[in-house]
Amino acid sequence: MSYGKSACSVSWSPDCNELLTCGVEEAVRRWDVSSGECLHVYEKAGVGLVSCGWSPDGKWIFSGVNDKSICMWHLDGRELECWKGQRTLRISDLEITSDEKQIISMYKEDAILLLDREAKVERDIEEVQTITSFSLSRDNRFLLV
Repeated sequence: MSYGKSACSVSWSPDCNELLTCGVEEAVRRWDVSSGECLHVYEKAGVGLVSCGWSPDGKWIFSGVNDKSICMWHLDGRELECWKGQRTLRISDLEITSDEKQIISMYKEDAILLLDREAKVERDIEEVQTITSFSLSRDNRFLLV
């Protein structure tokens, strides 16, 4: 597995057989962990992808894009949807709840965005300190910041 550039975002597939990587404002690449083969490259013309993640069922992927949007793709590369929030400044460190209804991302250095995919409603969590990363608990009840 040779990416050639440094990765800023990495995400294991739910079955741990595949891996997503994304460099700084690059494309997202999906890898076969056993063979090291690049299975697919996801990109959008004119913009760079800055973060990546898997749906809980492993049937689609999503990415934060440097045009301040979140895009979702089928594994074959067909775009499912692309969402641009009202408050987004940048999208990094993405997570999705196990029911696939909420996408969570950092959207500025001291705030986290919660996007309800069905209702198309967003809300945020503001912190007084800079946020460097976060992690969602498996039961979706806690967000460690």
